[in-house]
Amino acid sequence: MAVKTVSNTGGNWSSASTWSPSGVPSTTADNVVFTSTSGPLVISATATIENINFSGYQNTVTFNWPLQVTGAFNLGTQSYTMSFDSTLDASGRPRGRIRHTDTATITTNNRSWQTPWQFYGTTETVTLSGDLTFEEDLYLSQTGTLTITGGSIITKKNVIVDSTAGITTGAATFSMQPITST
Repeated sequence: MAVKTVSNTGGNWSSASTWSPSGVPSTTADNVVFTSTSGPLVISATATIENINFSGYQNTVTFNWPLQVTGAFNLGTQSYTMSFDSTLDASGRPRGRIRHTDTATITTNNRSWQTPWQFYGTTETVTLSGDLTFEEDLYLSQTGTLTITGGSIITKKNVIVDSTAGITTGAATFSMQPITST
Protein backbone atom coordinates (compact mmCIF):
# COMPACT_ATOMS: atom_id res chain seq x y z
CA MET A 1 0.00 0.00 0.00
CA ALA A 2 1.48 3.31 -1.13
CA VAL A 3 0.72 6.64 0.53
CA LYS A 4 0.71 9.53 -1.93
CA THR A 5 0.56 13.11 -0.63
CA VAL A 6 -0.48 16.05 -2.80
CA SER A 7 2.67 18.21 -3.06
CA ASN A 8 2.88 21.84 -1.92
CA THR A 9 2.62 22.99 -5.54
CA GLY A 10 -0.27 20.66 -6.40
CA GLY A 11 -1.05 20.11 -10.08
CA ASN A 12 -2.80 17.56 -12.28
CA TRP A 13 -3.64 14.13 -10.87
CA SER A 14 -1.92 12.40 -13.79
CA SER A 15 1.41 14.21 -13.33
CA ALA A 16 4.05 12.39 -11.24
CA SER A 17 5.43 15.71 -9.94
CA THR A 18 2.09 16.47 -8.23
CA TRP A 19 2.78 13.71 -5.71
CA SER A 20 5.16 12.95 -2.87
CA PRO A 21 6.75 10.53 -3.27
CA SER A 22 6.75 11.05 -7.03
CA GLY A 23 4.36 8.84 -8.96
CA VAL A 24 0.68 8.92 -9.83
CA PRO A 25 -1.72 7.07 -7.47
CA SER A 26 -3.34 4.53 -9.74
CA THR A 27 -4.32 1.39 -7.86
CA THR A 28 -6.84 0.29 -5.27
CA ALA A 29 -3.89 -0.10 -2.89
CA ASP A 30 -2.98 3.61 -3.00
CA ASN A 31 -3.94 6.07 -0.26
CA VAL A 32 -4.18 9.78 -1.07
CA VAL A 33 -3.48 12.40 1.60
CA PHE A 34 -4.06 16.15 1.44
CA THR A 35 -2.16 18.24 4.04
CA SER A 36 -2.45 21.85 5.16
CA THR A 37 0.35 22.76 2.73
CA SER A 38 -0.89 20.75 -0.27
CA GLY A 39 -1.47 22.82 -3.38
CA PRO A 40 -4.53 22.83 -5.65
CA LEU A 41 -5.33 19.52 -7.36
CA VAL A 42 -7.12 18.90 -10.66
CA ILE A 43 -8.43 15.37 -11.15
CA SER A 44 -7.51 15.26 -14.81
CA ALA A 45 -8.14 11.57 -15.50
CA THR A 46 -10.34 8.78 -14.18
CA ALA A 47 -8.62 7.21 -11.17
CA THR A 48 -9.22 4.51 -8.57
CA ILE A 49 -7.67 4.57 -5.10
CA GLU A 50 -8.28 2.89 -1.76
CA ASN A 51 -8.49 5.68 0.83
CA ILE A 52 -8.56 9.48 0.73
CA ASN A 53 -7.91 11.95 3.54
CA PHE A 54 -8.58 15.71 3.33
CA SER A 55 -7.44 16.42 6.93
CA GLY A 56 -5.97 19.90 7.11
CA TYR A 57 -6.46 20.67 3.40
CA GLN A 58 -7.10 24.35 2.70
CA ASN A 59 -6.86 24.69 -1.06
CA THR A 60 -8.96 23.75 -4.13
CA VAL A 61 -9.70 20.37 -5.67
CA THR A 62 -11.32 20.26 -9.12
CA PHE A 63 -13.09 17.08 -10.19
CA ASN A 64 -12.92 16.89 -14.01
CA TRP A 65 -13.19 13.08 -14.08
CA PRO A 66 -14.58 10.45 -11.72
CA LEU A 67 -12.49 9.55 -8.69
CA GLN A 68 -13.35 6.08 -7.43
CA VAL A 69 -12.63 5.44 -3.74
CA THR A 70 -12.87 1.85 -2.52
CA GLY A 71 -12.13 2.44 1.18
CA ALA A 72 -12.17 5.06 3.92
CA PHE A 73 -12.95 8.71 3.22
CA ASN A 74 -12.02 11.55 5.60
CA LEU A 75 -13.58 14.89 4.64
CA GLY A 76 -11.28 16.83 6.98
CA THR A 77 -12.10 19.80 9.18
CA GLN A 78 -10.56 22.74 7.32
CA SER A 79 -12.14 24.96 4.70
CA TYR A 80 -11.28 23.91 1.16
CA THR A 81 -12.98 24.53 -2.17
CA MET A 82 -14.39 21.94 -4.57
CA SER A 83 -15.54 22.34 -8.13
CA PHE A 84 -16.55 19.83 -10.80
CA ASP A 85 -17.09 19.33 -14.52
CA SER A 86 -20.85 19.01 -14.98
CA THR A 87 -20.56 17.64 -18.54
CA LEU A 88 -22.55 14.40 -18.65
CA ASP A 89 -20.68 11.20 -19.47
CA ALA A 90 -22.08 8.19 -21.38
CA SER A 91 -23.92 7.05 -18.24
CA GLY A 92 -25.75 10.39 -17.98
CA ARG A 93 -23.87 11.45 -14.83
CA PRO A 94 -21.54 14.42 -14.40
CA ARG A 95 -17.94 13.54 -15.25
CA GLY A 96 -16.64 15.25 -12.11
CA ARG A 97 -17.84 13.08 -9.22
CA ILE A 98 -16.86 10.72 -6.44
CA ARG A 99 -17.69 7.05 -6.95
CA HIS A 100 -17.66 5.23 -3.60
CA THR A 101 -17.63 1.49 -4.16
CA ASP A 102 -17.01 -0.52 -1.02
CA THR A 103 -17.67 -0.96 2.68
CA ALA A 104 -15.93 1.80 4.62
CA THR A 105 -16.09 4.53 7.21
CA ILE A 106 -16.70 8.07 6.02
CA THR A 107 -15.34 10.54 8.56
CA THR A 108 -17.65 13.45 7.86
CA ASN A 109 -16.76 16.00 10.53
CA ASN A 110 -20.33 17.23 9.87
CA ARG A 111 -19.20 18.79 6.57
CA SER A 112 -20.97 19.42 3.30
CA TRP A 113 -19.74 17.71 0.13
CA GLN A 114 -19.88 20.01 -2.89
CA THR A 115 -19.60 17.71 -5.93
CA PRO A 116 -21.85 14.88 -7.14
CA TRP A 117 -21.42 11.61 -5.22
CA GLN A 118 -22.24 8.11 -6.42
CA PHE A 119 -22.57 5.00 -4.26
CA TYR A 120 -21.57 2.38 -6.81
CA GLY A 121 -20.56 -0.83 -5.05
CA THR A 122 -22.12 -4.24 -4.98
CA THR A 123 -22.98 -4.73 -1.32
CA GLU A 124 -21.82 -1.70 0.61
CA THR A 125 -21.99 -0.74 4.28
CA VAL A 126 -21.11 2.88 5.00
CA THR A 127 -20.53 4.03 8.56
CA LEU A 128 -20.81 7.78 9.02
CA SER A 129 -18.97 9.51 11.87
CA GLY A 130 -21.45 12.40 11.78
CA ASP A 131 -23.84 14.13 9.44
CA LEU A 132 -22.99 14.28 5.73
CA THR A 133 -24.70 16.92 3.59
CA PHE A 134 -24.64 16.59 -0.19
CA GLU A 135 -24.84 19.99 -1.91
CA GLU A 136 -25.04 18.35 -5.35
CA ASP A 137 -26.79 15.27 -6.77
CA LEU A 138 -26.50 11.95 -4.95
CA TYR A 139 -26.56 8.82 -7.15
CA LEU A 140 -27.51 5.45 -5.67
CA SER A 141 -26.22 2.96 -8.25
CA GLN A 142 -25.15 -0.09 -6.26
CA THR A 143 -26.05 -3.60 -7.40
CA GLY A 144 -26.46 -5.02 -3.89
CA THR A 145 -27.73 -3.56 -0.64
CA LEU A 146 -26.42 -0.18 0.51
CA THR A 147 -26.52 0.04 4.30
CA ILE A 148 -25.84 3.38 5.97
CA THR A 149 -25.20 3.55 9.70
CA GLY A 150 -24.07 6.30 12.05
CA GLY A 151 -24.97 9.90 11.33
CA SER A 152 -27.41 11.44 8.89
CA ILE A 153 -27.34 11.91 5.14
CA ILE A 154 -28.89 15.22 4.10
CA THR A 155 -29.43 16.00 0.44
CA LYS A 156 -29.88 19.50 -0.95
CA LYS A 157 -30.38 18.49 -4.59
CA ASN A 158 -31.52 15.36 -6.38
CA VAL A 159 -31.30 11.75 -5.27
CA ILE A 160 -31.11 9.61 -8.38
CA VAL A 161 -31.81 5.94 -7.76
CA ASP A 162 -30.70 3.85 -10.72
CA SER A 163 -30.30 0.69 -8.73
CA THR A 164 -32.36 -2.44 -8.46
CA ALA A 165 -30.96 -3.15 -5.02
CA GLY A 166 -32.14 -2.24 -1.54
CA ILE A 167 -31.18 0.68 0.63
CA THR A 168 -31.31 0.44 4.40
CA THR A 169 -30.44 3.17 6.84
CA GLY A 170 -29.64 1.16 9.95
CA ALA A 171 -29.17 3.69 12.74
CA ALA A 172 -28.71 6.56 10.27
CA THR A 173 -31.30 9.02 9.03
CA PHE A 174 -31.83 10.14 5.46
CA SER A 175 -33.49 13.45 4.73
CA MET A 176 -34.07 15.51 1.62
CA GLN A 177 -34.22 19.27 1.96
CA PRO A 178 -35.74 21.37 -0.80
CA ILE A 179 -33.65 24.04 -2.44
CA THR A 180 -34.62 27.50 -1.29
CA SER A 181 -34.38 30.13 -3.99
CA THR A 182 -34.40 33.87 -3.41
